[in-house]
Amino acid sequence: MAKVLVGICGSIAAYRSPDFIRDLKAQGHELRVVLTSSASQFVTTKTLETFLGSKLLSNDLWNAEHLGTDHIEGARWADVIVVYGATVNFMAKLRQGFCDDFLTLQISATQAPVVLCPAMNVVMWESPANQENFQILKNRNFVFAGPKEGLLACGEKGLGHIAENLEILKKIECVLFSDESSSFLNKKVLLSFGAMKTQIDDVRFLQNSSSGRMGLELARSLLKKGAYLHLLAGICDVGVENELLALAKNNPSRIQLMRFEGVSSYEESLKNSFLSCDLFVSAAAILDFEVESIHGKLERTKRESLSLNVKATQDYVVWAAQNKKSSQKIVAFALESGTWQEAIDRARKKLLRKGADAIVVNRSGVEGEGPFASTNQVLVMNREELGSGDSQHLMPCHSLSKAHAAEYILSQLNWDLEKSEPVLEAR
Repeated sequence: MAKVLVGICGSIAAYRSPDFIRDLKAQGHELRVVLTSSASQFVTTKTLETFLGSKLLSNDLWNAEHLGTDHIEGARWADVIVVYGATVNFMAKLRQGFCDDFLTLQISATQAPVVLCPAMNVVMWESPANQENFQILKNRNFVFAGPKEGLLACGEKGLGHIAENLEILKKIECVLFSDESSSFLNKKVLLSFGAMKTQIDDVRFLQNSSSGRMGLELARSLLKKGAYLHLLAGICDVGVENELLALAKNNPSRIQLMRFEGVSSYEESLKNSFLSCDLFVSAAAILDFEVESIHGKLERTKRESLSLNVKATQDYVVWAAQNKKSSQKIVAFALESGTWQEAIDRARKKLLRKGADAIVVNRSGVEGEGPFASTNQVLVMNREELGSGDSQHLMPCHSLSKAHAAEYILSQLNWDLEKSEPVLEAR
């Protein structure tokens, strides 16, 4: 998910750090850990390496493992730096800009956000010098998680106890996805994509054309914008499938992956997930009809034609629009033929008829674009902007890679969605 450099300071809270490392790993983050010499009095290297699954980084600037400019490689590598059990002394060093060990040097050299998790005696926390350092560090955009009120190691009660792991994890999530302009921050998005098939007999089937690439790129873009994803994925190309599985594995706290092949599995997953989402993006290549499958295998005949019994499938965008809550939004996709104006006119009618909040239009039969191409040209129509007016003024974007097309699509969904708090659960 993210690259997190964790520094553990010499507070008594250091003994709790193995649990914190375990919880960070459970969220799918890639970790590197630095143990200060004073922290090693409270927790051992062996204990932390057991939970981490790799070696710790030395806090000694002149250790042999830090070669050349590699001594600030961690600063460049990290998406966020977290200091667990930050002490009065450590905060004072940061305020003055000291970098006399590996951890402070990384913080001095990084452009990544830094989350400080203080832990100390209440009197030390409230001391004038420490409070001044606290305010200065906040003004320099250091992010604080805690401290909290609680029973301290010395037996006193007060503000100084290290924050709970869940609070720190939420703070990290907020820092990583800090684009306050994003309407998708902490929203639950149900995204369907990929192809659907229907069986003809036990060995043959019909399938819509879709690689799943556009849906995968939408998932990546939504993830960057801080969304929680319920991915309803159909049949995808092998390359897309491998990337999808890796994306889900690396982001277990933000991605729930569900699969479908036919109508019934799609319908079941959709109806189980829809009401809990804030946004439903229907990018899947859904079949308009389902074949009444024949048991066994159709034998070759001399007939020149073959008749199949088919039945219409439900329009799931219409179903979603009829069953949605007032706060939910729905985005439909329309693959249309003909000129752009013909495609736009048909898509506009679909948007109004289906009751979606927006529709993404692209064209079939265009060389270099479409389901199995690496590029696409799309147009996004928002229902609230379209109304009953003329669609002659609408123009598609230039041909874009599907990754850039995903960014473009999301930028055109101009809803003012209410911001939500992270929905991380304790593990």
